Amino acid sequence: MSLSLYQLRKLRITAYLVAVGVVAGPFYVIFSDGFDHLFPYINSMIGGVMGALFISWVELELLSGKKRFLKFYYVLLIRTGLYGLVIPSMLFLIFVISRMVRYDLSFGGVLSSSEFQNYIYEQDFNVAIAYAIVLSFLASFSYQMSRKMGQGVLLSFMIGRFYHPIKDEKVFMFINLKNSNEVINKVGRFNFHRFLKDVTYHIAPPILIHHGIIHHYVEDEIVIYWDKKSAFKRAHCINTFFSIIGRFETLKEDYLQKYGHTPQFQAALHAGEVIQGEIGELKSEIAFYGDPVNTTSRILGQCQLLQKPFLVSEQIKNNVQLLPDFEWVDCGVLTLKGKDDKTHLYSVKKTALSD
Repeated sequence: MSLSLYQLRKLRITAYLVAVGVVAGPFYVIFSDGFDHLFPYINSMIGGVMGALFISWVELELLSGKKRFLKFYYVLLIRTGLYGLVIPSMLFLIFVISRMVRYDLSFGGVLSSSEFQNYIYEQDFNVAIAYAIVLSFLASFSYQMSRKMGQGVLLSFMIGRFYHPIKDEKVFMFINLKNSNEVINKVGRFNFHRFLKDVTYHIAPPILIHHGIIHHYVEDEIVIYWDKKSAFKRAHCINTFFSIIGRFETLKEDYLQKYGHTPQFQAALHAGEVIQGEIGELKSEIAFYGDPVNTTSRILGQCQLLQKPFLVSEQIKNNVQLLPDFEWVDCGVLTLKGKDDKTHLYSVKKTALSD
C-alpha cells in the first residue's frame, strides 16, 4: 500500500529528527567519556533515535489536530511533563538493558550492582538527562518556530540566506474566500475570525503535501509560493487548489453545522522572476518584489468577472503537465487592470475521466 503525500511528509520530518538524534546523542559522549569505549556511543545513538521518535510522536500525533489550538501554557505544561517523565525513564532503561546484555546480568542484578549505583548517584547520569531534555526542547521549539514562521523561513533567517536580496523564479498562488462579507453578516465578526481560523487550519495540509509555502495571510486571502521546480513537478501548484476543494468538500457538513456556511474559494496562479530578500528590523520577514506578485493579484480579480474559480497564466500552462483527469480551458487574452501588456489566461477543470 502506497503512502499518501501527507504521510510522506510526516515520514520526512521523523527521518530528519532521527538523523539529528543519531548525531546529537554521541556528541555528548565525546565530552563525557571520550573515545575509549564503544558501548556509550551505541547507547547514546539508541537514545537519540528513541528520543527523536518520541518527539515526532508528540509533535505530529499527540499535539496535532485541534490540540494545536490549546493555549500556549497548556501545551508547554504537556511537553514539560512528557519530556520530564519519559526521557529519564527511556535513558534509564537503555542503561540497564545495555548492561544486562554486556555482563549477562538480570534486571535486578544490574540494579544492585555497584557500577549502576555509582553511575546513578556519583557520575553524570543527571547531566545526561538534562542534556537529553534540553535537546528535546530545542528540537521541539525549532519545529514549532518553523511552523509559525513558515516552512524553511527559520533556517533562512539563521543562515542569512536572504540578508542580501537575490533574484529567483517563483510560482505564486493567491487564494481567497468568496462572499466573505456575506459570512460576516451571517455570523458576526468574532465568529468570522473563528471561521477564518478553522479555514486556515484545514487549508494547511493540502498546501504542505503539495510542497507549497504559505507566505502570509491578508484578511480573507492567502498568498502561497513555490520554487519553480517543486511547483511544476507532478503539477503540485495545480493540484493544490483541487486538493483544497476536495478537503473542504469532506468538511462541508461540519462547517454548515457550526457556521451555516461552507467555504468557497477562488485562486490565481502565475510565475516569474522576483527579488526575494529579508526586510524589517523590529519585525523581520522575507519579502518578494516584482511584477509576478502584482500580476497574480490582478488575475485573482478576474475570477469573479469570468465566473471561474481558478485561473492560471500562460506561463503556468506552458510548464505544467496536467494529470489525465484534468484539462485546460482557454479563457482568452485579456488586459489586466493596471497592465499594458495582455495576459493569456486559462482555467483548469476535471474531465469525465475523474468521475
